[in-house]
Amino acid sequence: MKKQKLLYIIHGIRTGGAEVAFLSALDGLAATYDFKAILLGKSDPELLKNIPDSIRSRMELYNISLPGLCLRLPAVLRSIHRFSPDIVVSSLWRAAVPATWYKRVNPQVRYVAMVHINKFFHAADRIFTKRAARIADALYVDSEATRYFAELHLPRGNRAKVLSFLTRKASENIRPPAYSEKEKRFCFVGRLHKMKNVPQAVEAIGWLRSEGVDARLDLYGRDDGDKQAVDAAIQANQLEAYVCWKGEFVPAERSTIFSQYNFYLQLSSNEGMAMSVIEAMQHGLVCFVTPVGEIPAYVHDRHTGILIDTSTEKQWEASLMRIKQVVTNGALCQKIAENSRLYFADRPDFTASLLAALQEFSDPKLGDNV
Repeated sequence: MKKQKLLYIIHGIRTGGAEVAFLSALDGLAATYDFKAILLGKSDPELLKNIPDSIRSRMELYNISLPGLCLRLPAVLRSIHRFSPDIVVSSLWRAAVPATWYKRVNPQVRYVAMVHINKFFHAADRIFTKRAARIADALYVDSEATRYFAELHLPRGNRAKVLSFLTRKASENIRPPAYSEKEKRFCFVGRLHKMKNVPQAVEAIGWLRSEGVDARLDLYGRDDGDKQAVDAAIQANQLEAYVCWKGEFVPAERSTIFSQYNFYLQLSSNEGMAMSVIEAMQHGLVCFVTPVGEIPAYVHDRHTGILIDTSTEKQWEASLMRIKQVVTNGALCQKIAENSRLYFADRPDFTASLLAALQEFSDPKLGDNV
């Protein structure tokens, strides 16, 4: 049987939830479909380097800046027309720009719009995400929190389908790290964006050290506009020797990276699925996180992680004390780490979830009812 043609459009390949999910699904998509991917924006060369040549040859890179998207849009649309896909998937708002144009001109094409966050970041995000939701044949979201957002803010958002965004299951042989050691090694994985509230995480490390806890924090991810504030927080708390920005790492290195730490610290003001938290949990790290987005669905306080309240100064002070109490209680840490490691053991991963959802397009009658 001839394979259907599937086109996957995404901003680019960087360290982010949507991008890591895309990378994790490449093998499955290439095996199931006559597959092509269009990467509109900048991509990390290290991430591209780790993609096999057989799949890399199916990817078209444009490296378009945001202002240049309109100028290059005709070239992108011509490329899509030459491929003539049966199914188009767009991930993130910028990818929706060419996808929706193509769907308008070719209404017979099955179009899937993917939404990964439960807020609009700016006017362009609002315009094109709403446009995508309005004309898409199916709307996929990364969590129940994003599904709720879609119901409230997106046209036809009530038909959004939640996919599993568990990108890769950690090995069952992974065991939680030792928590009896004096040094408390924290890490954070994600963009240095104001939404991630990394400067406050730096302050937490400073407070723990002032309380006699040998706490250290390594930050992994790209600068997304907040590195200057992070550096200022490090300097203000005199933590140059204890807080370090490590830059990005490729997904294949995740187990090696996480094995170096025993705690994960993320104080985001907004999240969707928070895939880096899930990965940290699977590797047996005790996660200190804010209860935003989908996080409360799987981080159960003092069972699979610790929830932190940053809403007021009083609550923040109480949370700092909780962090200290937990990190100095080795038995509690060991119990939380084991619970969190096992929590996702029986959950499907992103590839299986996405392929199952896309099977609905194999029969046009099913697609009409999505």
